[in-house]
Amino acid sequence: MRETDIRRLIGLTMMVLVIAVIPGCTPGVDGDYKDANGLATVGLHGGKATVKMIGMTLDGEYKVDGDKVTITRQGEQPIVFTRASDGSLESNNQELSRK
Repeated sequence: MRETDIRRLIGLTMMVLVIAVIPGCTPGVDGDYKDANGLATVGLHGGKATVKMIGMTLDGEYKVDGDKVTITRQGEQPIVFTRASDGSLESNNQELSRK
């Protein structure tokens, strides 16, 4: 192999590594969240959502689309959160931080 071929191979290898590693650096949304008062909690685990507030527990599913996290329950309006840069979830006047 010529030196230019080796340089191209190294450059290509580095690009592939960067492309493979960067998506893994973004933390997922799976985890437990709570509001500042601890009155509301949301658990997001493997596509399943559990919302607890005012003594009620509601189970549903969630999907992530970019920075939007949408929790759905059959027959109910979806709850849409926006994921902030610090990893918290925000919706209307509510902010949930990771536990």
